[in-house]
Amino acid sequence: MNINNTRINLFIKFNNKNTFITIVDTVLNKVLGVYSCGSCGFKGRRKNSPFAASHLAKKVALKLLSAGYLYCKISFNGISSNRYIILNTLIKTFLKDKNPDVT
Repeated sequence: MNINNTRINLFIKFNNKNTFITIVDTVLNKVLGVYSCGSCGFKGRRKNSPFAASHLAKKVALKLLSAGYLYCKISFNGISSNRYIILNTLIKTFLKDKNPDVT
């Protein structure tokens, strides 16, 4: 199975009050999904919290893993201190699911 490293693009956009992640398949030229902290159940000021950003990144990573995508290209847009948190959560989720416990 040949896996292209740049088949899936994640566009992460930070607003003043919310964070959006758009999943785009570059081979099919199709948007696979748009997710936000509001769609994860967070309301009001909690949408801009680091916990909400981490929860959103984990939801998107598990969605990609269940669809069979292991690699993605990430693009950030906007200013936020949650960039590192989202990137760290994506890396931890991918590594955790790529190397399952065999015991």
